[in-house]
Amino acid sequence: MNNKGYAIKELIVLLAIIAVGFGVAITRISFAYQDISDEQTILEEGKNTLKIATEAYIKTHEKDFKKDTENYLYGKDLADDGYLILTEDFDYKDVKIKVTYDNNSKKYNIDIIDE
Repeated sequence: MNNKGYAIKELIVLLAIIAVGFGVAITRISFAYQDISDEQTILEEGKNTLKIATEAYIKTHEKDFKKDTENYLYGKDLADDGYLILTEDFDYKDVKIKVTYDNNSKKYNIDIIDE
C-alpha cells in the first residue's frame, strides 16, 4: 500500500480498465467515420458509373439527342439497352440524368439529378 491508500495491484487494474475503455471508444469512433466515408465513396462511384454509361449511350444514340434542348434519361433506359447492370448495391432504374449539349466545347454535359 502506498501513501494514498491504494495498492499497486489496484492501480494497475484501474489503469487496465481505463485503457480498455479508451480502446473500445476509439475503435467505435473510427468505424463511425469510416462508414461515412465509405458511403460517400459508394455514392461517387455510382455517379461515375452512371456518367460513363451515359457517355457510351450518347455515342451510339447521338442522332436521338436534340442539341438545342435539355434531354433526360433514366437509369432504366441505360439498363434496358445494356449499358448498366442493375444489382442490389447499384439500382439506378429511377435515377434521372440530364444531358445537354455545349456548343462552345462541342461536347455533351451529363448531370445526375438527385431527387
